[in-house]
Amino acid sequence: MILLALLLGCRPEARPVDSGAGPFPDAPPSLLGVALACDPEAGAWGFQLHTEGWSGLGRIWMTTDGTITEAHDLRSVAADPRGGWDCLQGTIGVAADLRDVVEGSTTRFRCDALPRMGLRVAVADTGLRAWADCRSLGQAAGQLDGVDGVPPCEAQVELSAAQLEAGAASIGEACP
Repeated sequence: MILLALLLGCRPEARPVDSGAGPFPDAPPSLLGVALACDPEAGAWGFQLHTEGWSGLGRIWMTTDGTITEAHDLRSVAADPRGGWDCLQGTIGVAADLRDVVEGSTTRFRCDALPRMGLRVAVADTGLRAWADCRSLGQAAGQLDGVDGVPPCEAQVELSAAQLEAGAASIGEACP
């Protein structure tokens, strides 16, 4: 009997089960900033998206003519623990040979293609149910309209001659 009392006295305190619901925002993410840069010496493109609210995924579509289109995913690299913002990034290498292009890691588009390119970035909700917000960038962004799998986007951002020459652009707020 004493042994039973000791065992029951040492029982851990019952804790409520975490439902996972939490006080997290349920609103879809919205884009606060887009940054892109291409480094010809490194042979790589870099992309960054800053959202208000958490995002499930970011994606960038690239084209110069609407016929050849690539899609590359951008993943969260930092986020507000309370769900206030998310920062998505991706680096895409420039393939030396067109046969080496692998969506998600390499591209056929060299840095000097930026003045002729159309880019579309979009962020999905946390459940990956829908594209929640987007931006179309570049002179050929309209070439992405109607391309299978590319969401429509009315938010058009023109890149300046200085941005095109530099091979880099930053629109809106950078990630914290």
